[in-house]
Amino acid sequence: MLHKTLWLSLLFTAVISTATNAQDSTSVSFEGYAEIYYAAQQSSQAERPDFLYNHTADGLAVNIAWLKWTVEHNRWRIIAAPMVGTYVNRNLASEPNAVQHIYEASIGYQFRGNANSRIDAGIMPSHIGLESNIGKNNLNLTRSLLAENTPYYECGLRWSGTTDNGLSWAVLVLNGWQRIAVADDQIRPNFGMQLQHDNKKGRVLNYSNYLGSINGRYSTYHNFYATQKLTQGWFINAEFNYEAMDRTKDFIGGSLALGKQLFKDWTVAARLEQVRDVSSAYFATHSIPTQINPGGWSANIDYQPHKAIKCRIEARRLWSLNREPYEDLALYAPEWLYTAACCISF
Repeated sequence: MLHKTLWLSLLFTAVISTATNAQDSTSVSFEGYAEIYYAAQQSSQAERPDFLYNHTADGLAVNIAWLKWTVEHNRWRIIAAPMVGTYVNRNLASEPNAVQHIYEASIGYQFRGNANSRIDAGIMPSHIGLESNIGKNNLNLTRSLLAENTPYYECGLRWSGTTDNGLSWAVLVLNGWQRIAVADDQIRPNFGMQLQHDNKKGRVLNYSNYLGSINGRYSTYHNFYATQKLTQGWFINAEFNYEAMDRTKDFIGGSLALGKQLFKDWTVAARLEQVRDVSSAYFATHSIPTQINPGGWSANIDYQPHKAIKCRIEARRLWSLNREPYEDLALYAPEWLYTAACCISF
């Protein structure tokens, strides 16, 4: 704990010193986010299935809370953000202790002559997937099965840019599949790419991929999603993930979510999802090593009394296409998960 605290202290001291010693063109901004939740489930387990990485503890807890400092000077940008919460316990369990509580830490440069192109290096949010670990920005309270088993963060080098017609792109060289520390047995580099188009009228189309090491195998993972704001306060999100594996063992997953704003401060949403993981690449344990193939649906109600506060409650039902139980959780007999959360941002 001591060396972890020292590492963070040195990082933030460097950020503040940069801001203090820089010229008048330096700008410093500060923001924060916290997601407090209460979780319960039908079974008597103390925690939720280990293929879920958010809202994992029964009872009252903090899922994630972070503070972010951003320092910009001329074309340079430094971001530093520590975090705490039960999200850390599962998502960063394999990382060195010194970096387990780093939400974001990066330095970037915006190229001269091209205001829409920049390069960033460090720990950054993932380029894969529709949902993030910032719950207030997601249509549903809990994260989908696809989101929970793709990276929330990544570490490496990112070159990105935008165009005037709403197209944005990114090319990445990464340490691994949600990895800050490079694995000891890693001998090949890892790459990623993202293409996204926003028509500025409520529709976003996105394709992201990853080529590299995933849990010990070298593979290519594809992510597609689309979001659309419809008339009369309706929203729809669709996502599809695919990873090519041996013969008929490809990983396939899909999610469809629909939401509607009922009144100024009230929103409802529902989600349907299913995963086909024949190779047990993402949904397996030592006790049940093959073909969990989970799916489920959920429904949530949101109340937002202030732009900085969102209160949410959700019921979620999980099932498995197989009769085998997932450890002590019999997913073949559908399992109910209940979650309430309060998201606060500033």
